[in-house]
Amino acid sequence: MTGLDLLEPEEAAALAAAVESLRADLGDDVRIGLFGSRARRDHRPESDFDLLCLMPDGLAVDFEVVDNNVVSAMAEYGGAANVQYLQESRLEDLYFEHAYLPNALREWIDVTDPCLLVLAASEV
Repeated sequence: MTGLDLLEPEEAAALAAAVESLRADLGDDVRIGLFGSRARRDHRPESDFDLLCLMPDGLAVDFEVVDNNVVSAMAEYGGAANVQYLQESRLEDLYFEHAYLPNALREWIDVTDPCLLVLAASEV
């Protein structure tokens, strides 16, 4: 069980749009995890998608542009995302510096592969 089977088709479609946008901007080496209320399944209909992107070292991107692209990608579905970006090599150092990080890693549902999300959304 990946946790993706718990998503409603509309949720999976919105999440797939966000993941495809993030991978287009950040590359194939990024790992993307869903956490927060949608991962725990205690969200409200208007809840955003909390995403954690674990990136390789040396990736130079304009995060404002990346965030705007995610907003545009999800607009069709009426969803919103709260995206956190961390270099994977710094994860251990930052674990206690960011209050959300322990919960994000505990609740993590790997959504890196957009193909799995497309399958989950196929009922839309």
